[in-house]
Amino acid sequence: MSVTIQDLYQKVQDFEARLSEPTKRGLKCKQGCSACCHQRFSVFSIEADHIKNWFAALSESEKKSLLENWREDLSLRSPDDKTLACVFLDDKGACTIYPARPLICRTQGLPLALLKEETQSRQQLDICPLNRDVLAGVEAGDILNLDLLNTILSHLQRQYSSSENGERVCLSDLQQQLIAVGEESQT
Repeated sequence: MSVTIQDLYQKVQDFEARLSEPTKRGLKCKQGCSACCHQRFSVFSIEADHIKNWFAALSESEKKSLLENWREDLSLRSPDDKTLACVFLDDKGACTIYPARPLICRTQGLPLALLKEETQSRQQLDICPLNRDVLAGVEAGDILNLDLLNTILSHLQRQYSSSENGERVCLSDLQQQLIAVGEESQT
């Protein structure tokens, strides 16, 4: 059986649904939270194309609304704007691509296990500072293995593209591509 990017996203959603009640109650991160969204992101081309396909499937009125939102946000930024807010956040801090958001966004706020960089042998627990109070009671089944997810994502990317460089796409470049495609379809 072949795994798809949608399957990987569904696994994260299923994991989140199975979290223990104490962990669920303690998590502050959910749709509408943008505390972790203030940095520049890039994604593999498989995820960029997933977002493009999601955008293409929207109704014309939904596309028009998003395009207006994105253009307005772009017009408010100065050319030398050094803020690190994700380009897909609206002026209220909500994600405008939430249903199609990439893996990194889907895992934000969840208790994550990852290998320590210095040793690459011992896992450490990583969790958003907003959720620190959850750490004390987190159960082993409530910890998501981020290294495994990233390995699967890398494997999916290799299957998707034969390019050796991994074909990463900056979200700001992706937004520009979506705006161009949206403008073409509205003319």
